[in-house]
Amino acid sequence: MGVAFESADTGRRTASAGWYRTAAADSLTRQAGGDFAFLNVDAFSEDGKKQVLDLVEQRYGPVDYLIYSLAAPLRTDTVAGTVHHSVIKPLGDRYEAPALHFTGSEPAVSRIRLEPGTEEETQATIAVMGGTDWSLWGTALAGRRLLAPEFTTIALTHVGSEGRRRGCTVTSRATLRPSSPGHRGA
Repeated sequence: MGVAFESADTGRRTASAGWYRTAAADSLTRQAGGDFAFLNVDAFSEDGKKQVLDLVEQRYGPVDYLIYSLAAPLRTDTVAGTVHHSVIKPLGDRYEAPALHFTGSEPAVSRIRLEPGTEEETQATIAVMGGTDWSLWGTALAGRRLLAPEFTTIALTHVGSEGRRRGCTVTSRATLRPSSPGHRGA
C-alpha cells in the first residue's frame, strides 16, 4: 500500500511527480497479480495514520515490511503542537556552485551561494525528516497489533549532489534511528 500527500491532475495543472509514481506502482502491482491501495493523506497527521491503520487492519493484516520515505517542507508535532520547517542548506561551510540565471535577455552563468544552516534549522529539519515520525508509525502499528513476527523497516533517502550530501536534509536522514517495536535496522 502507498501513503502520500500528492496533488492530482486538476485539468489546469498536471499532477505531482509522486502522484504519477503511485499510479505506476498501482499498475505494476496489478499486472503482477497483486493488490495495491493508495491513500492520499497527510502521513504526519493522526487522522492520516488512523485511516492507514484502519485500511491495513481491514484489508491486509499484519505488516511484514515498512518502507519509510517522507520528504516534506514541514511537520506539525501533534503532541506539542509545534510546527517544524525543514531546510536544504549546507552544514558547516557556505556552499558555492555554478548556476544558470534567466533574469536578463540572455541566460547567464554565475555563482550561487548558500549560507550554512543554523543549529535551529538543522534540528527543525531533523524533526521533519529525521526519524521521529518513522518511530511513531512503528509504535502505531504495534499498538494496533499490526506488526508481523518478522517485521522489518527501512528508510529510503535521496543523497543527491555534493552540496546536498553536506546539508541539513542529509543530517536529518543520518539521524534516522527509529526506536519503534520490531525495528531491525537497514
